[in-house]
Amino acid sequence: MKARLINMTADEYHANGMSKVPAYSNSIGKIIINQSPLHAWAAHPLLNPAYERVEKSAFDLGTAAHAALLEGLDVCRVLEFDDWRTSAAKDAKYAARKDKKIPMLRKDYPALAMMYAVAQEAISNCADLGGLRLSDGKPEQTIHMDNSETHIKMRLDWLSDDRRVILDYKTTAIESPRAWMRSISSSGADMQAALYSGGVEVLTGEEPRFIFMVQEVELPTACYFIGMAGQQLERGQRKTQFAINPGPECL
Repeated sequence: MKARLINMTADEYHANGMSKVPAYSNSIGKIIINQSPLHAWAAHPLLNPAYERVEKSAFDLGTAAHAALLEGLDVCRVLEFDDWRTSAAKDAKYAARKDKKIPMLRKDYPALAMMYAVAQEAISNCADLGGLRLSDGKPEQTIHMDNSETHIKMRLDWLSDDRRVILDYKTTAIESPRAWMRSISSSGADMQAALYSGGVEVLTGEEPRFIFMVQEVELPTACYFIGMAGQQLERGQRKTQFAINPGPECL
């Protein structure tokens, strides 16, 4: 298996822009594990001729916080409307999305700014990051792996420049770190950690540290950091291999 690091837009990634053949991703793997290969086929843009990517019409604080932390607050466009009901508001929202910005109402901005500030401080104080800052790496990089039969893609939230640390940012409404940790297997987070760690290891020859940064969307928008134990990574690897193995036959 060979691997390469690619810079591409989110739209190119979701459209499978790095390869003309269908690629396995963790989102597809979770569907295979939790539902069936047929459901995974329906969710793949290069397999299902009727596939359409669904864009959320409502403002999502978690999505905005994710984009703001990794790309900067200016990825959001704050619009001076009370709601989206008027034609002017709808036109402004459309224009923002056309410019690849996240449209948001002025009333929603304080919550986003607070999440951003809390997240930045949490990163500064996280001992597990060893003093690393977001400026010591790059966000939203794609790894593409392939051999003669299988193509695999993954989009890393953040990879340090020395490629030794992967940081994956999650927002959650789950009320505690312990409850979030109980959801690791059912959410496919163990598969994601195993796949992304494996991809960087193929790329560099060294196993990186994989760290989840989890932030609550409810006040006080607390952050916590979760590393993956060896047992969890092994389970994620087994599940991922189980999902990848039937790929050529399922196609």
